Amino acid sequence: MKLAEQGKIDLDETIETYLNDTKLKYYVSDSNKINCRNLLTHTSGLPLHFGCYYDGDTISMPVFTQLINKHDIVVNQLSAKYAYANLGYGILGELISKTSEIN
Repeated sequence: MKLAEQGKIDLDETIETYLNDTKLKYYVSDSNKINCRNLLTHTSGLPLHFGCYYDGDTISMPVFTQLINKHDIVVNQLSAKYAYANLGYGILGELISKTSEIN
């Protein structure tokens, strides 16, 4: 929300505007694209995703763009229903990193 207050992101702009070459796959008839507001309210249409990675795991966390490219399938109409999606908040984290120049 601080980035929105500072004018660095627009909550109603498509997230792909901020993610550069990372694109989502839309398997629904709605031509609208996911925006930050959809991710914040869990109305993006993304599926539930349990990708948990812990310190000391033998499996390391993949680069986030790889996760997005593997699990980025929009399966429901935007704003049609509330469906909790860890992936949505992960995408927000990536967006925040890119727009606030944190690497």
